[in-house]
Amino acid sequence: MVLWIAHTTMIGFFTFIFMVTLEAFKLKLFRNLILCLGVLLFVNATIEDISPLLNKITDFTTGGKMFKMPAQGPITQNFDPPNHHGIDIAVPEGTLIRAQGKGTVIEARWDDTYGQVVIIEYTNGLQALYGHNRDILVKKGYPVIKGTKIAYSGNTGNSRGPHLHYEIRIKGKSVNPFLYLEN
Repeated sequence: MVLWIAHTTMIGFFTFIFMVTLEAFKLKLFRNLILCLGVLLFVNATIEDISPLLNKITDFTTGGKMFKMPAQGPITQNFDPPNHHGIDIAVPEGTLIRAQGKGTVIEARWDDTYGQVVIIEYTNGLQALYGHNRDILVKKGYPVIKGTKIAYSGNTGNSRGPHLHYEIRIKGKSVNPFLYLEN
């Protein structure tokens, strides 16, 4: 909500400045163009900034969360942007990680931060990142369904012990995974 207020205030301020300047020079055509641009920017900022709320409302209206926890274990680090963009689940090295639904593997590779990482895009447009794996069992482009074996957990990349780093992304932006996980 704070981000939305900041964005709309900034858009409104600059739109007002441009309109006053163009009015002073009697440039009505340009003034109308700036007004339209300001309205479009306002609508765009509003949609982007309230999309997590809309996703939460959509989840509620469809009967709840869409995924089960990707692994069973204590959560050792919570979602805390900009410091941590997912959750860490402490599991023994070699724990089997499975896909949470129908989708396509869009990344299955080494990453300096996440180590052996798998990213799956599910049919609902969400992406799930599974990081710090020991072994990857799928390749980029592979279709998956709920329960497909995708990796074995590990301690690779920038990691301080065996665990699964799990993220949910929408349009490339990390969101709180608990919005999509069953309790």
